Amino acid sequence: MQEFEGHFSQLFQDNGRTQLSDLGEVATALKQVATDLEDVEQAAWEENNQSLPRPEIPPLCRG
Repeated sequence: MQEFEGHFSQLFQDNGRTQLSDLGEVATALKQVATDLEDVEQAAWEENNQSLPRPEIPPLCRG
């Protein structure tokens, strides 16, 4: 197997690093969306069922 060299090799490496960085940002944003949805769910439940106890719902999987 030959080594990939030159300008396009560097461009490929740079794009790979950017992709990994962007993936981390997407994962962080999705975790925040999940947290925000849980908050909205809680607020909606409280508004709609002010006199009823809320059933226990397991939190979303977080990693």
